[in-house]
Amino acid sequence: KKMMPMLLAFLGFCLVAEIVQFRYNGVKMIVQLCFFAIAILLLYTQYKSDAEVYKKTLLWISKGLGIWISLTMLASIVMFITLYSGTVILRLGTELHFGFYENRLVGVFTSPNVGGMFALILIWASLITWELHTEAKNKTLWRVLCVVQILLSCTYISLALSRGTYLTVFTFMICHLLLHTPFAKELTMTRGKQIAFRLLVTVLVCTLLGGSFSVLHKVSCAMMEVSYKYQVEKQPDSPDALKRAELLQSAQLGFEGRTEANRGDIDISNKRFNIWQSHVSLLKGRNLLFGIGSPVNYYEKTLADGG
Repeated sequence: KKMMPMLLAFLGFCLVAEIVQFRYNGVKMIVQLCFFAIAILLLYTQYKSDAEVYKKTLLWISKGLGIWISLTMLASIVMFITLYSGTVILRLGTELHFGFYENRLVGVFTSPNVGGMFALILIWASLITWELHTEAKNKTLWRVLCVVQILLSCTYISLALSRGTYLTVFTFMICHLLLHTPFAKELTMTRGKQIAFRLLVTVLVCTLLGGSFSVLHKVSCAMMEVSYKYQVEKQPDSPDALKRAELLQSAQLGFEGRTEANRGDIDISNKRFNIWQSHVSLLKGRNLLFGIGSPVNYYEKTLADGG
């Protein structure tokens, strides 16, 4: 409760920054800020709640989010398998791609990165539902649904090829496996054995996780190939046949088929480290208070100025 004035001040400061930088997707950013404010206020309403009431509220939120995001994940994966791809021109002339685009699954989201973020939210909601749904009634059904939701999320992540999502997943797993509370069996080990044990488990789990993403990607591509052959047999003279063949080929390339790889750009971070380095200058002057709008534009400006 004592931190609420600080949170409100933070939201107010962000609002001022968004108004000053309004020319950079101002309405969109203010809407996102409003959603963030609603999330904070929702947490605040649970401040004095009884533990059981809090868990019940959290469970219902997790179930609702899980069902909603699961449907979006399922629709997106179906778009991938059926080689569905499209583009919408927005009011300001901005192109919005959906379905399968440039060898990455966008689906029903605005970008693969946004879809990856929702996939991570779905995994977290599924784990909460698994843990908090303790009633015997429909317990098995909900646990099966949780497994399906996690499978859908991992499939989307494997097809979206979002490096940020992969980085988030593996960073969380590494930190959790290395820093979690010791198991009962670990307490009987010496400190050196504990460290060695955790390192071994971390390497094994991350290897299995990476392999799982690879398997899901290959299985999805195999299903896409079956769908492609069916569509070709059904409509052999379709004008979209060549486009679908190109989509199938690009899907099978994985990360090697990403646009920047085709341009010969071997920087796996897609210049992210360069962009972050240019932002060191934000520690001084007006930019520290009001932001810089588009990070990529700021990086390009800094590069042009010899920074």
